Amino acid sequence: MRLYKRERYLSKMRAFFHDDDLIKVITGIRRCGKSSLMQTIAEELKEGGVAENNIIYIDLDKRGYKSIRNAEQLDALIESATQAKGMKYLFIDEIQNVEGFEEVINGFRSEGDYSIFITGSNSYLLSGELLTKLTGRYLEFEMFPLTLEISTLIPVVIIFLNRKRFLAHQISQSQKCCKQLFAQGAESAIVTTRVVVIIAFLHFLGVFITILLPGPLSETSRDVLFRYCPPAVFILSILFNQFGILYFNQVMEHTAFVPIVNTKGDVIGRSLAVDAINKKNEYINPVVRIAVSHNGMLYLRPRPQRCILDRGKTDIPMECYLLYGETLEQGIVRLVRQAFPQAPIQDLQFNIMYHFENKVTNRLIYLFILDVEDDNLLRDKQVKDGKLWTFQQIEHNLGKNFFSCCFENEYEHLKDVICTGEKYKEF
Repeated sequence: MRLYKRERYLSKMRAFFHDDDLIKVITGIRRCGKSSLMQTIAEELKEGGVAENNIIYIDLDKRGYKSIRNAEQLDALIESATQAKGMKYLFIDEIQNVEGFEEVINGFRSEGDYSIFITGSNSYLLSGELLTKLTGRYLEFEMFPLTLEISTLIPVVIIFLNRKRFLAHQISQSQKCCKQLFAQGAESAIVTTRVVVIIAFLHFLGVFITILLPGPLSETSRDVLFRYCPPAVFILSILFNQFGILYFNQVMEHTAFVPIVNTKGDVIGRSLAVDAINKKNEYINPVVRIAVSHNGMLYLRPRPQRCILDRGKTDIPMECYLLYGETLEQGIVRLVRQAFPQAPIQDLQFNIMYHFENKVTNRLIYLFILDVEDDNLLRDKQVKDGKLWTFQQIEHNLGKNFFSCCFENEYEHLKDVICTGEKYKEF
């Protein structure tokens, strides 16, 4: 197996390779490279002329050594492996597996002719008790794996690199009515990954720059880069994401939503009002339309120029989308109060409910008729651009692209109701 040289740690330890008075303690979490570092040191010693018999390597995690659990067993094992004369190099990996190892290590150190290297990863080995039990004659080298940060970032990077596919997958898992909500959740996750990737990239850039710099890294710089920065990356990512969520929620408090309904009028979701108004979607949004009649005539006016559907064409005077959480009655009151504040809402009559869809819109329309006795209501400044139309005038212009498409669909229903109402007035 080819070993990757952790030069940053090796450069600090080489001065102590042959020191038999200091115990070299390599600490760190599991899988951070402690064992590989010790194997690298052993290989360098061999390359430097140290005989293989003078190198004693014991990995207490391996099968043949798992039975070594107390100081007596460890002492006997080291003693049996010590056959060479002169300076010996003792490597013990995962030494925390042996209870009372400190006495054994202290004993071989005091004899001299032993350069001792040990590794451990538990909290005890990293605690202050080690200082006392090794009689203060040790030097600690703490390892900080970049692989930990990298492995944590792997799912984040995968989502970020495949963000379009991730978004499409999330939408495909939802019903048509909830696609937008799923899309918003997926987009939020993508934004979060982007923040994490940017902050992590800045950290890695700092690490690589320091590697390229000549000379050893100071203790302070080492702690900042390898001890404090990795958790800071994720803490900052969480904070930035939370600030983003807070800002998004504040924006959403002032954002209007409209309900998503089926063809029966049942609410099955919601969507942004701006999306419903400005473009056609696969889902259906409810719309209230109110026609106004007076003495057997219909009051019509041009549609506003800001409308996407049938801009400028002649239509009934009142139309609006229902808001999410708003009842049909509340929507009607809101619409009438905006257009005809003085109109008698109690005289409002329901006509039909129908599904209307074309290239521009997809809506479920609730059509009402408001019969007004006082034509002064029709002279309000908000609707002064309209006028009363007789049925004959309307029919003369039907099919000539003069009226809105909704009105042409509704005309016969409106005519029947108004004519029937006028007949009953005669009796």
